[in-house]
Amino acid sequence: MKSSLIVFFCVLGSLITIISCSSSDQEIVMSEIEGNWIMLYAERNGKETETLENAFFDFKTSTLRHNLTGDTVQVDYAIDGSELLVKDELIKTMQVKRLIADTLQVQMKISKFNFNFLMKKNGK
Repeated sequence: MKSSLIVFFCVLGSLITIISCSSSDQEIVMSEIEGNWIMLYAERNGKETETLENAFFDFKTSTLRHNLTGDTVQVDYAIDGSELLVKDELIKTMQVKRLIADTLQVQMKISKFNFNFLMKKNGK
């Protein structure tokens, strides 16, 4: 019984370590974020939403174009580690969770809603 409990807690500790490491934020490299990104999947407060089906982000060196409200707007942004600091009334910061080649995952808060976006780099 005692050894079963030790094994259980070792496995539980390992799982917690793996999960916490896999959800860590990622440093942003300008050359990797630049380009046009199209929405593949969006969650609002943990539930899938289709209202952002045609959304996009278009990152240039210091400007971001997006259409999260339906209208296309252009705003300035800066990189701070794993955060994109956006000069926008709608979006203040975006936390980059994953940025690998043509895949971008960001989290942000808009108004009182938590959003999680999975985007693919558009290869136009």
